[in-house]
Amino acid sequence: MRTLTTREILLLISLVIVGTIYIRSIYHTYDIKVLGNAMCVTQTNSMLTYIQRTSVEDYNYVRRFVGMIECGDHSGVFVWEKPPRFTAGPGVRDKSLTWYAGSLIHDACHVQQFKERKPFTGELAEKECLLIQQAALKRLKAPPEEYVSLLEVANTRYWETPYEERGW
Repeated sequence: MRTLTTREILLLISLVIVGTIYIRSIYHTYDIKVLGNAMCVTQTNSMLTYIQRTSVEDYNYVRRFVGMIECGDHSGVFVWEKPPRFTAGPGVRDKSLTWYAGSLIHDACHVQQFKERKPFTGELAEKECLLIQQAALKRLKAPPEEYVSLLEVANTRYWETPYEERGW
């Protein structure tokens, strides 16, 4: 077995340090800021508290990838913003607490894809996030009708709907 030279050891140490810095830079933990009217802020804080109490794993996942939740007319995520911003339309907020939570987790998945430099739009990206959403809905004790046929939603190609035209 060959002994490493000092130069090779220093190179390995620097690669480990750079790798650690890169990993830390894409996995920041946010204190989520909520923007919207009083009713929506209350609704959103209730949803976040529900996630925290029901599934710490999912709560930490959301905090790792979403820094702001804004109540709006449409739902989506702005993965490139700092911090990443999830917008929640009434079709998501008003369906159920668990559906709202699952939608947030779904869009946190897109932020993760973006930060890891993976495709974050399109059919494969959506199917990956639907699987994560489905698993989270089960952990969050959502009613089965919210997650049983969730993967079939991909057949609608909903992601091709322009943001301004989304009814959810």
